[in-house]
Amino acid sequence: GKRDGRFRVIVHLPTLDAAVGDETVAPVVEDGWFETLERRLEDTFTVARTSTHEEPTVERDGETVRVTLEFVAWDAREGVADAKALIEYVEGTYAQGLIPGYVYRGPAATLLESAQSRGQEAAEGGGESGGMPM
Repeated sequence: GKRDGRFRVIVHLPTLDAAVGDETVAPVVEDGWFETLERRLEDTFTVARTSTHEEPTVERDGETVRVTLEFVAWDAREGVADAKALIEYVEGTYAQGLIPGYVYRGPAATLLESAQSRGQEAAEGGGESGGMPM
C-alpha cells in the first residue's frame, strides 16, 4: 500500500546555559556544545523503522534548542513507535552531551538523572533498556 502517515516530531530542550543552574556558560563553550549536539543528532533516524524522512533540523532560539523530525510511516502504529524511539534518542543524546562539572536544573537535570538510572540498571543486568543510545 501507499505510505500516507506523515509525522512531525518537535523536541524542545534547554540550551546548555539555560540548563546550568548556578553560573553562566561561556559563549564559546555553548557554541561548541551546540555544534556537537547538531552533529550527533544527524544519525537520529538510525533508530527508526522508516526510511522516508527529512534530515533532522536542530535550531537554537534564545534559551531553547528545537529538534524537528519529519517522516512518513506505513501506519499510525509504526509512526507512533518511531516517534517514541526518535524522542528517546534525542533526549538520550542530549543527556550524554551535557558537560560534567556543571550543576543542572529543570528538564536537563531530569533527563540526566533518568539516563544515569537506566545506565545503572543496564550495568546491573536489570531493566529492559540496554542503556543510553550511542
